[in-house]
Parts: sequence; C-alpha cells; structure tokens
Amino acid sequence: MTDPSQYEILVVDDTPANLKLLSALLVEQGYRVRAASSGVVALRSVAFKAPDLILLDVRMPGMDGYEVCRQIKADPQQRTIPVIFVSALNETADKLKGFAAGGVDFVIKPVDPAEVLARVRTHLELLRLQRRQERIQIELAERVEERTQELRQAASELATALREKETLLKEIYHRVKNNLQVVSSLLTMQGARASDEARALLAESAARVRSIALVHEQLYRSATLSSIRYPAYVRQLVDHLTQTFDPLSRRVPI
Repeated sequence: MTDPSQYEILVVDDTPANLKLLSALLVEQGYRVRAASSGVVALRSVAFKAPDLILLDVRMPGMDGYEVCRQIKADPQQRTIPVIFVSALNETADKLKGFAAGGVDFVIKPVDPAEVLARVRTHLELLRLQRRQERIQIELAERVEERTQELRQAASELATALREKETLLKEIYHRVKNNLQVVSSLLTMQGARASDEARALLAESAARVRSIALVHEQLYRSATLSSIRYPAYVRQLVDHLTQTFDPLSRRVPI
C-alpha cells in the first residue's frame, strides 16, 4: 500500500471547526496537510505549491468552492489535481454543478470520517496510477526517439558506405574494362601478322577476353546479382562463344 506521507492534501473551509476536524483526521492517517480558510487563500496556496488532492468546501464568503475549482482547472499546471467537494448541499443539481466545475467527488456534511478517508484513498490511488501511466508514456517516447536517432544514424552511415562502394565499383569497372579492351585490341593486332594456326589461337584468346568483358559488363549494369536475367544472359553468352569458336570446332576434334 502507498505510504500516505507521500501525499499532501489541501483542506479548504471557512469554518475553523470543520477545518480542524478534517485536518486532524488526515494527519492521523499519515497524510501531510495544508489548510486554507478561504477561496483566495486556497488559490494562493495552490499557486505556490500544487497539492496532490484538495478537499474543498462549497459555501464560502467571497469566492465559493465552485469558482475556486473552476480557476484551478483552468490552469494547465493544476488541472490534474483531484478536487473533492465537501458540502451540506445534497441536491442532485448541486452535485452536477460541482462535477461541471471539475470536481471528481462529493462528500456530504456532516462528514463521516470513514467515508472521507475511503474517497481520499480512492482518488489518490487513481492519481498514482495516472502519474505512473504518464511516466511510462514519457519513457516510451524517449525510447522511441532514441531508437529513431539510432536508425537515422545507421541509415546515414549505410548511405555513406553505399556511395563509397559505388565509387569504388565504378573505378574497378572502368579499369577492368579498359584493360580488357587493350588486351583484346593487342590480340587482334597480333593475329593480323601471325600464321593461320597462331591467328586461330589468338582469335580464341580474344574471344575469351570479350566473353569475360561481357560477364563484367552484365554484373556491373545489374543493381544486384539477383536482378540478372540469367536465361537470356546465358543464351547471349553461349551464342557469342559458339560464333567465336565455330571455326576452331571444325578444325579441332572435340
């Protein structure tokens, strides 16, 4: 059970006897109690330090309890304070007026100590659960924000790594492509001055180089390896190799 000393209750009543009775009842249970003898004093007390709960008399000179409650509920910093009205007014209309002003409960005078304590405990427990829920929501929001920042950082690092990889792949692609073109050209030039047998071998070597270049080009142009259309790619490669090595197949037994 929650320790009563954790809670501070403001008791507001213009009758000293009632103020003394309620204050003594709550102090006896371990609650911390502040007292106010008028609506104006109550508002000043709340503005100085918000209590956890207010027991508020309805009929008071100058400013009645309804108006005090309305002003408290109009302040965003104070509107969550539970207000329990304490009054001799027992008509339904009076209770509805209190609820409309922002009260959470109504205790009829003369008060029953057991009833007062039961209602106070109930609304303080509801307040505890509400505060706990708010803390959980804040913690969840902080965790979500922290995780979001981590994901943004990871995404940024990944984007940087992909850009660096793309730059490296482009460099590798152009260097390999240029070297393959140079080798193919050299083989073709050598074949023009070579004997028939040497020319055939050089042509075969040049064809192999062009086949490698074809594979290299296909891999680079694909966003990922899984995007390569392998059936069409294999047919294209086989056709290219068949045309290249057809003269050799007629000359060399297989």
